[in-house]
Amino acid sequence: MADNILDSITEQYHSLTKSGKKLADYVFSHTAETQYLSITSLAENCDVSEATITRFCRGLGLSGYNAFKLALAQADRTTDLGDSNNSAEPISSEDSISTICAKVHAANLLSLNESYALYDEESMSKAISILSRSRRVYCFGQEGSMIMAMEA
Repeated sequence: MADNILDSITEQYHSLTKSGKKLADYVFSHTAETQYLSITSLAENCDVSEATITRFCRGLGLSGYNAFKLALAQADRTTDLGDSNNSAEPISSEDSISTICAKVHAANLLSLNESYALYDEESMSKAISILSRSRRVYCFGQEGSMIMAMEA
């Protein structure tokens, strides 16, 4: 399991059910707030069942919802104490066009640097070998990822 519950959710996101993704999206958008919600309140806010939340927590390797809230609190504390240069600055309605462009640029650089930090040459070579031997490769994307799928 990842060091941080948010990392664990991110790693498993592609395999979540539709309801699980709704829950994950809510948690990502409201991390600090979620740790204080009851399971009933969270279910109502996400429009999912309490059973979905329980399955979600167990799927993350946690014993239940209380363990999930504790893990969220620890993740939120880690984020708050972390290096402020490691997170993109949010855009506000008061920002000028120039400031917005600078923030978007910084966020994209951060994303690229984080992706590059995960680069593993051996895994990349294996993936290239598999793709090279394939007769057909289908690329799918959604929203911004669709552009990359179309390019591929």
